[in-house]
Amino acid sequence: GGMRDALSLLDQLRSLPAIRESDVAERIGESGHAQAAALLGAVEAGDSTAILQLTAELEKLAVPPENVLRIILETLRESL
Repeated sequence: GGMRDALSLLDQLRSLPAIRESDVAERIGESGHAQAAALLGAVEAGDSTAILQLTAELEKLAVPPENVLRIILETLRESL
């Protein structure tokens, strides 16, 4: 599975005009930590407006939803 994932990542990056470190970080789930933390805080506060804004920002940044969910779950697991 790891080799297949690596090839898929390289295929995604190949379509970019230039490959930057931030592009790789986005695609392997390293980006979105700040937004996920803010999203978790907005959920805790019950701030639906902030939740929608942060969700739109994550979409704009093209952070995969499964990565955001993983970050949120890791944060909750650590806090427990």
